Amino acid sequence: LDSMRVSIARRNFLKVVCGFFDMSILNKVTVNELDRLASWSARYTTILRHAAPLTSILYNEFKGYRNHNVSLTPSAICKSAIIIWRCLLCLLEFDPQSYSRSLSSFSYQPPAYQIGFDASLTGIGVGVTCLASKQLVAVTSFQFPFDLESNSKYQNTVEFIAVVTGLWVLYKKGIKDCAVELKGDSQTALKWGETERFKGILNLGSVITFILLGTHCNLWVSSSIHIA
Repeated sequence: LDSMRVSIARRNFLKVVCGFFDMSILNKVTVNELDRLASWSARYTTILRHAAPLTSILYNEFKGYRNHNVSLTPSAICKSAIIIWRCLLCLLEFDPQSYSRSLSSFSYQPPAYQIGFDASLTGIGVGVTCLASKQLVAVTSFQFPFDLESNSKYQNTVEFIAVVTGLWVLYKKGIKDCAVELKGDSQTALKWGETERFKGILNLGSVITFILLGTHCNLWVSSSIHIA
């Protein structure tokens, strides 16, 4: 309590360290082993915000397997996720002040800025507003330099790219250390931003950028407004 930081309980921390470091990613692993790592990842991203993009990677690795005793060879992206988790655990141990979570972050803080966004499969539009002054800070839009071929499976991802663009605008304006509010018509993108619980790996690039911007600038989503 003296440091006003929250970390993983020592016994649980050592259990997670043992689990991630004991698994050989050069050999086949069982679905049960991967499931255990994914469960830890989902649980402890509450403390280690940097690890949020890794959970969906681990769960996606054994998606569709019903028999948890089956062995499989981890994919390259799964191996990378495990290695990054090992690095984050080391950083939490050696630099807890930077990688643990502040006690104050668990309490609700009213948003200082609102990110309004909309997106289609061809481009996005974003507006950032200061809630105190009700003044528009910035407006931006762009067309994607790639063709998604009208495939609707990408819709949630492009909506979230718009959210990430809003955070990037705040970063470029030098705004940090505050909560933000999201306003848009995509319930999935709103939920991803507010809970930082992500599904699938189609959105992986945008999720990584979202977490990097959020942790670097100490920005987070505290509320959202859904436009029906």
